[in-house]
Amino acid sequence: MTDMKKLKSIDLSSITIIGTSINFIWAIIIAIIFLASMSIFGGFNPSLIMIALGIIFGVLVISIPKYFGISCLYNYFITKLRDVEFEIIEMKKVTKISIVPFSFIAAVIALILAIIVYPIIVIGTPAIVIQLIQLLISQASTQAIGFILYQLLLTIYNPLMIVYVVLGAFVFTLVGSAVFNVVIPRIGGLKVDLSSNGEMTTINSFTPLNAGIIAGIMSLIFGLITGLIISVLSGSLPAALSLIAILVVGGFIIGLIWGAVSSALYNFFAKKTGGIKVKLPEA
Repeated sequence: MTDMKKLKSIDLSSITIIGTSINFIWAIIIAIIFLASMSIFGGFNPSLIMIALGIIFGVLVISIPKYFGISCLYNYFITKLRDVEFEIIEMKKVTKISIVPFSFIAAVIALILAIIVYPIIVIGTPAIVIQLIQLLISQASTQAIGFILYQLLLTIYNPLMIVYVVLGAFVFTLVGSAVFNVVIPRIGGLKVDLSSNGEMTTINSFTPLNAGIIAGIMSLIFGLITGLIISVLSGSLPAALSLIAILVVGGFIIGLIWGAVSSALYNFFAKKTGGIKVKLPEA
């Protein structure tokens, strides 16, 4: 049985707890990989431990307001805008997403967040970020990372970043939803276990391998699009082909790992907390 469902609201506490927990585990994994790689290629330095701890703490601090804030904004704006609809088969597979409403609400949320976050970044973070960049540049093993962060800081400080964020959110969601609708039904849809409890629907679990393959395919396609854009702008075909190959293959592998591991982590935390709850009435 195929149903069209409307995502009318998201339970703030459940998505914040589970989303933050998953990000916290990923932060630990990334910090360990960072420490290991920097120690192997540049030699161990005590300052690397501080950077790794900073990664973990930073992700934890950012994740809580991120999940709570985005979900809160969604719950508010979905009452003002067109419904975001999903095609769900027997509460087990998601096979279609309404493209334009999903993209539009993503852009609106991105606009609000950009307006709120941009002044905070410009006013509140320079001293901390500059100290971190100076620390990274002072060490031979982390100089490259320091210079990358410096260039990123200059980009973020540009007021046009707000426009870029909004356009990026709209285009990314639009393309991602279109790719999902065309490609994902061919591999059986996104396999998920949903259960209804009164007005609310609980997301009990995802199938890790299925979610990993879908994330891998999405990352592959975005890698291909990014590579093609860079190749057109650079005008260097041999270098562009190598970059496209790296982005496509690397995107698929990273997406596969991220999707599978994140789904497995979700399933673990959902058993402990009861899963994310959403209001999902008939369209």
